[in-house]
Amino acid sequence: MTRIALGAGDYCIYAQHRAGYAAFGAANLPFAILEVEGALSPQRLRDAAEHLFSRHPVTLARIATPLTRLRPCWELPADVPGAAARAAREAVVCDDLSEAPDAQAKFDELFAARYTKAWNLATGPQARFELYALPEKRSRLVLRWPHYFTDAEGSQLLLAELARAMEESSAAGAAAVRSPVEARPPDLLAGASFVDRMRLARRAATGQGQAGKSALGSVLLANDRAFEGFGVRRRLWKAQAFDRIRAQARAHAPMGSALHARHAAASVIRALYRLFEERGVAAREFRITFPVRVGAEPVSAGHVPARPFAGNFLAAAVLCVSRREASHRAAAAESIARQLDGFVAEKGDLAQWALLEKLALLHHMTYDYIFRWGIVNNRYSSGFSYFATHAQFPRRMAGLDVARAWFGGPITTPPAWNPVFSRIDNSLSMTLSYSRPAVSDALAERYVHLIEEELLDPS
Repeated sequence: MTRIALGAGDYCIYAQHRAGYAAFGAANLPFAILEVEGALSPQRLRDAAEHLFSRHPVTLARIATPLTRLRPCWELPADVPGAAARAAREAVVCDDLSEAPDAQAKFDELFAARYTKAWNLATGPQARFELYALPEKRSRLVLRWPHYFTDAEGSQLLLAELARAMEESSAAGAAAVRSPVEARPPDLLAGASFVDRMRLARRAATGQGQAGKSALGSVLLANDRAFEGFGVRRRLWKAQAFDRIRAQARAHAPMGSALHARHAAASVIRALYRLFEERGVAAREFRITFPVRVGAEPVSAGHVPARPFAGNFLAAAVLCVSRREASHRAAAAESIARQLDGFVAEKGDLAQWALLEKLALLHHMTYDYIFRWGIVNNRYSSGFSYFATHAQFPRRMAGLDVARAWFGGPITTPPAWNPVFSRIDNSLSMTLSYSRPAVSDALAERYVHLIEEELLDPS
């Protein structure tokens, strides 16, 4: 039986997932929505999914904790072709909404219901697909995966593999060529000595647990009620609107790399400030995450090493903007730029990764204790992510154009909300995932509206 160690990032997110699910029943399941110009065949998707699962057995793995390891690992099935065939039947769901009176509303209803559904941690497959036939011969393809399986960049590589599988599986008699299975995840600190790794880990550890309390609960309408599921709001800004957003970024954010991401982060901070002020809540500060790929500086366009599609290779700067700074757009933007520059200068991403490597040596029960008792859980005002599409992101599926895409995912410690921005060619999309009923639909819509205002017209 083949077993693969969870990477340091995977283990951390898995422990976080377990803690959130035990406390709230909230599963950390990110998603990608691709809208395709044309009618995508359900059978072709099922065939491609089986081909993908056969080619990459890690997608079929289950999480196991052998007594000899006491830490979780991926356990691959012995019969990969049989497991792939079963997974393709179970992991692909198709709905025909092409003649539904209100196809968009029905899609939203089905999407939300499946977003809330618990994921069985003990079994594979680790990727699942939904296909919705829409009016005017359009299709929506949804990919869902547990966050401990991969990150947003990895999901794009997985979608690229699905597009490839659609072409390969359509060839008569084509058989999936098994990709080699890596026994160990890549070492992102290759070349660093043991002493250097310990110093980096210590630096990251001293920065944990400093976030204090958040005033987020003060603006929520029902923050004392039990978690009932996640809601999602979506926005899309195409060519002309995105050109306007980029112009506003150049006008209102300090010049430098990651300009658009910093503009979006400042827009989120400003939206939080305005939302709190509207409700008469005087928050002392606003904290958001700013995830980055480990080894890829957020203000640098340097080379990023190749990676497998499975695995999480993320670190996150925690941006803290005071109420005084948030009240002025320029001050908020300058604070964000200054903090990100400091994060890069101090190699914050490598320090966090070194700490995760040390934590990955812990027994899984110890890791559970760390998260369930909130030892490393910072209290955020909001989540935040911004990323551009990977070079391998598929622009076509089964010969059909991918017209637009949205990515998103929750923060699984209610009350919580998480705006995720994704730049795809000459457009920008955003999703807001939020915890119901702690965040009401009306409050989530207001938050999205304020973010949009700040993006398009910061003045």
